[in-house]
Amino acid sequence: MTALEQILFRLVVAVVVGLMAAGMIAVDRSRFRSMGLQYAPDRYVEWAPVCFLVFALLIPLRPSKTGQVLNEAFSLLCILLLLTVLLLLLTPRLRRHFSARTCAGFWVLPGLAGYLDTYFGAWKFEWEPFFVIRLPRSALRIMLWTWLAGVCGVMLWRLLSHLFYRKRILEHAVRAESWEYGLLAEVYQSLAPSAQGLAKRRKSAYYSQCRQVEAILDHRHMLRSPEVSTPLTIGLTKKNTFLVLPDRAYSRDELALILRHEVVHLLHGDISTKLSLSLLCAAGWFIPSLWFGMEFVSEDLELCCDEMVTEGMGKEQRRNYAGLLLQTPGSERGFTSCLSASARGFRYRLKRVLRPKRREGELAGLDLLFLGLIAGLVIFFSGAIGIREEVGTVQNVFLDEGWSISAVQFPRITSHREESTDPTVLESIECQLRDVKLEQMLWKDNHRLSSYNILSYTGGDYLVTLTRSDGEKKLLKIFSHAVAVYKLDENGNETGDPTVYLTDGKLLTIEN
Repeated sequence: MTALEQILFRLVVAVVVGLMAAGMIAVDRSRFRSMGLQYAPDRYVEWAPVCFLVFALLIPLRPSKTGQVLNEAFSLLCILLLLTVLLLLLTPRLRRHFSARTCAGFWVLPGLAGYLDTYFGAWKFEWEPFFVIRLPRSALRIMLWTWLAGVCGVMLWRLLSHLFYRKRILEHAVRAESWEYGLLAEVYQSLAPSAQGLAKRRKSAYYSQCRQVEAILDHRHMLRSPEVSTPLTIGLTKKNTFLVLPDRAYSRDELALILRHEVVHLLHGDISTKLSLSLLCAAGWFIPSLWFGMEFVSEDLELCCDEMVTEGMGKEQRRNYAGLLLQTPGSERGFTSCLSASARGFRYRLKRVLRPKRREGELAGLDLLFLGLIAGLVIFFSGAIGIREEVGTVQNVFLDEGWSISAVQFPRITSHREESTDPTVLESIECQLRDVKLEQMLWKDNHRLSSYNILSYTGGDYLVTLTRSDGEKKLLKIFSHAVAVYKLDENGNETGDPTVYLTDGKLLTIEN
């Protein structure tokens, strides 16, 4: 496939996948709203962390695939870098035209990129990269283990921070009063009138969110703690989720607003979203734009809840709600939702509460068009950068490892493929091969590369047999720009998939 054909094919697939992604999100929104849970941000953030988790598990389980796994992880990280930089640049403009719930939905793209790249990525269609980076094998191994160490270190730090914070705020907490639990139940039913039906249907996409709210009511997990200055919900599982209020008195109206805000967080699954975003930051711990981007996501998720709480309110009621935010400043730590986190976006949040943007219906479809366009670009640039691993030379890959040339064939020269074992010929071949540099494509499997068109340009096929002291044999099929290495069984037959190395073309000079 020529370069132009590759670009056209990428473009066609990108258009199809972009339309499919927009359709997926539109259907998901429709399902959500038909169930009585309105205005949830789009939810595909979990996919990218899952992809990186699969990559990390494949490395110890399939060491032979380490190079290919590293290339795929590197490709996805490059896409995440480009996406987060693009969204950071566009966020100020997007916030002028779209509501917070839509802006929060735009940050679905890094997660959606992981999903799309897994099922429609470059390796599914064997696309060639636009740019190739050549790296020594030793450097790749250092990069791989450094990346994995960073991932584990960041996640361990975030998890321990969450557990210590949770222990601190629950240590001296006391249960809320009965009337406060009754108010929580009223708020829950007003926000999700069909929630009881959803909670009984385990196959429902929103079963866990509804059960999380009901678990707080069932297990009396609404508490007051002197260790918090702002209302928040903390917990990663249903039975271990707590709604924690500061140790101060609230009027019934104020508490209703606070509980409404926290229930919206739970119904939208924002705590699990923040966990997924933490996993995503851990996977790209060396990408600054990811960390900055997650701050924007947190701001938009908070304001998304503010919009739902203040839906239909007048100016006076909005001022009261903004005043409540100002009275309860706090800092967001661990995997929590909180009513008022003291962040640089607090001013933006207050402004949007007092001056809400236009309703979603006025811009219906534009955000889906934007999401579909970016999803298509993700596919178009999937695998745009590939890695070629510099393995070494024939000398240090084979000869220094105890292999020696025991026979050679010149199929294009001798008519009967007669095997030569003449020491002079073998020594001459060894001298010509020992300095040939070997590389490997990390964006193709060996068994796929063995039929790759680079092996069809045979410029002169040489067959070299290598033998080791323990009797094991290998066959080197030498082409103009590649070497395919096969294992030989006891009868001298090729067995298994070959290991394919690329060369710099010096093999054209081999002579008998």
